[in-house]
Amino acid sequence: MAASVIKRHPENLANGNGHVAAASVRDDLANRLDIELAKANNGQKFPVKRYKTRTNSEWLKAFGSRLPQEGEQRMDYILVYKKKSDGQETGGLHNDDLANAAREKFMDAMEDEGFDVLKEEIGNNVYLKIHTPFWRLCKEAEREGLKMPIKDMKIDSEGEHITCNCWSSFEKKFLQTDVKDDFISGPFKTDRLDVFKDGDDANLFFRSALRSLLTYWILVNIDIARMEDEPRTFLYNEKEKDALVKQGLLYMLHKKYYSDAFPVHDEARNDPSINDEKIRLVAMYGSRANIRDPLEVANAEAQDTRRQMNDAWVKFHKYQPIWMIRDYFGEKIGLYFAWCGTFIATLWLPMLFGLAVFGYGLYFSATRRSYTKVQWTNTTDKAESIVEQYIAIVKESFDNTITPYFAIAISLWGTVFLEFWKRECASLAYEWDVNSFEMTEPDRPGYESSTLIYDPFTKEMVKFSPKIKQMLKFGVSAITLIFMVCLVFIATAAIIVYRIVLTVDYCVAMTPTECLLATAVGSSLLNALAILVLGKVYEVLAVKLTDWENHRTQTQYDDSLILKLFAFQFANSYTSLYYIAFFRGRAFQQGVFGLGPQYRDTCGDEVVTACMSMLSFQVLVLMLTKPLPKLFKDVLWPVMKWLWRTKIKRILQKCHDFTKNRISSHDPLIYRIPTFLEREFNKPKIGDFTMTEYTEKIILYGYLMLFAASLPIAPLIAQLTFLIDIRIDAKRLLWLNRRPVAFIAQDIGTWYTILNFLNIVGVVSNACLIAFTSSWGSAYELTGQLLIVIGFEHIVFGVKFVLAVLIPDVSSSVELAQRREIYITQKIMDMYSEERGENGNSPRRRKRSIPSVPTIAEEVEDIRTIIPSPESTNGQLGVNRGQNNDDSLPKSPSPELNSRIYFNRLRNESSAETRC
Repeated sequence: MAASVIKRHPENLANGNGHVAAASVRDDLANRLDIELAKANNGQKFPVKRYKTRTNSEWLKAFGSRLPQEGEQRMDYILVYKKKSDGQETGGLHNDDLANAAREKFMDAMEDEGFDVLKEEIGNNVYLKIHTPFWRLCKEAEREGLKMPIKDMKIDSEGEHITCNCWSSFEKKFLQTDVKDDFISGPFKTDRLDVFKDGDDANLFFRSALRSLLTYWILVNIDIARMEDEPRTFLYNEKEKDALVKQGLLYMLHKKYYSDAFPVHDEARNDPSINDEKIRLVAMYGSRANIRDPLEVANAEAQDTRRQMNDAWVKFHKYQPIWMIRDYFGEKIGLYFAWCGTFIATLWLPMLFGLAVFGYGLYFSATRRSYTKVQWTNTTDKAESIVEQYIAIVKESFDNTITPYFAIAISLWGTVFLEFWKRECASLAYEWDVNSFEMTEPDRPGYESSTLIYDPFTKEMVKFSPKIKQMLKFGVSAITLIFMVCLVFIATAAIIVYRIVLTVDYCVAMTPTECLLATAVGSSLLNALAILVLGKVYEVLAVKLTDWENHRTQTQYDDSLILKLFAFQFANSYTSLYYIAFFRGRAFQQGVFGLGPQYRDTCGDEVVTACMSMLSFQVLVLMLTKPLPKLFKDVLWPVMKWLWRTKIKRILQKCHDFTKNRISSHDPLIYRIPTFLEREFNKPKIGDFTMTEYTEKIILYGYLMLFAASLPIAPLIAQLTFLIDIRIDAKRLLWLNRRPVAFIAQDIGTWYTILNFLNIVGVVSNACLIAFTSSWGSAYELTGQLLIVIGFEHIVFGVKFVLAVLIPDVSSSVELAQRREIYITQKIMDMYSEERGENGNSPRRRKRSIPSVPTIAEEVEDIRTIIPSPESTNGQLGVNRGQNNDDSLPKSPSPELNSRIYFNRLRNESSAETRC
């Protein structure tokens, strides 16, 4: 294992044995690399551009002296590639040589971008540990238009609550897990760094999640296809948009020039992976093993971020630490867990109501059934009869006279939940300074264009992809979706035929319990299996199709992928349920596919109401089996691997000599724990976490909303699933998986539209279930049933509309804070520009855009009233000892002192506005 700072030379292109390659070979490799880059850009070669914008050296010269000094460097991103295998021929052209040439070019680009890179070789892997300097983070944050909190401008939340009640005190003392101060924010400008909170501390200004995201943005926007060879002065153009696809990090990963790239977790003192490794070694070697901890564990910081989050997050009786989640994993993941928390908080009352409805139905189902005494021939027949009776009681308990009222309650709850979520989302987006992120969202790194067009609004040349070409791609995606939906219908029909044939031809030779298990339970399990398999297949197809569609921004890409996945999942998950609810027992009077009347598909009885019990059972099976694959992957599989490494492997490899994991070959009983970097690399990737989790939760939400009338305990199942799942996800994110890139989002995107769609469809679905399928509605004629549907829909939609109007989307406190932030931010920035000047050096006067901003003379008068006497200041604050008070005042007060006085005045104005 070796670590060294990379020193690059333009001519240093080494072969596998470490010798410098011949000049002709180097030229051939360069030509091959240019050909590869040209292929990726549709065969087009690009001229070298000399940018007119400020270079890195000019930028550092202008702002470098004002920036605070950094402390200990941290790993912001990791690049990994395999070491070249030994024994290869020299002087030839191999893929490894081409990869080395590409990596060398990429390294030069990273050097031009200002990265500090440390190379470390461990085993067969080479790790490039990237540190992004503070000045480069500032430049990227300003380019992306991020908003940062302004110092001394804390938002006082006490004014929002006039009176304190017992619940708020209890909530603050026993339920809250993190309370963080919110500050008024403004667009980040490097030349006004001292205006922002922690602007004087380079280690605290950018959160670790934001550091990794900014580093990721820089890496993916590097373009090795447009670099000069001598000298290398690559820098992206801030005025012109680069044409076509960038050959940056994503290109390097696609070509396998780098095998992996990922951000790393913050180091933790009690990392479970270290403890697991110790348990494994102790289990195999007992007290003879002298285990040495990794060096970095002993030097871990006192503030253990992951351990603090773990202690607060996994507790069932406390709120989630949403601010800590956002600070560590980014806004996109933070909003997902906030959405889960809102769902859980609002579902308690419907869950209790559903349990009451189920208990009522269970009681009356048990009392109204009349049992006849039967003489059982043996104990087996007795047990089977008892099981059948209990199953019948439970199935009938779901359909009772209170079920319609429960369906109304769930339909109204859907609107209340979405309205409360809109308020919560608006509040979080404002507090996290992302409420206008989509307006300034950068292009997606994978976006490809075939030409440039002139944008009359920005007056810049921007990427452009023809709409006709993209529409054709959308058409292909739609055809693929329709084909997969047809496969769902075919699978559903096959399961129906299986169940009918089994019932007619084979159940006569079975006991009633065996027939029930083979038909009802067996078909339900087969349906659940078909849903899972087809869903996984289409998920892969949807990702490839969305990549091919070439969307400009990440938000557009996510929205398109979400629509594809949900459209298929809607058909895949709910087709069989709608068939049972509205077609089974009514259609195919001459038998399925014309096989004969004896092959009619009924629900077990001639009465149609029996289908309601069958629907309830099917929904119950699907809601219970849907989380099982995730439970196996996230819980059971890690436990099985842990057992293998600590127990079973001890027996199978007891005598194996672990030479690869020894510190010294002379001491066979001394072993080392893998380093922090090795442990992070060996963790599995988490993939698109929010996409997977939202898909699972939305399908579960659909079961709850669309078929509420058939399963009153659906809220209980959903509540337990959410409560358990977010704790499992907490463990996964913190300890078991790699750290995801902390992407920014201002809301949950198209998922909100889908939730609203499910709410609307759920009203119609439950109205039809009550009128045509339930025992309560089946007592009426067709005219009465239609009146039930119309009355149910009109009443529910009317109340939903009233609730949506009465519950505002944004709370009054957030609206006031947004107006106050715009007003104060304009005043602060305007005043700062006047005092420091646009170049940040000398003050200059210009016309004020806001008349209410105090003049410099007014600020001097404020200084006269609050500045200490010369004797008490010991010559500080620009006051000379021995002078009188009038002459001791500085002729031109420092901008920092003026800003501090001005901030105090603005805070007083804000407090006065809040009180009013």
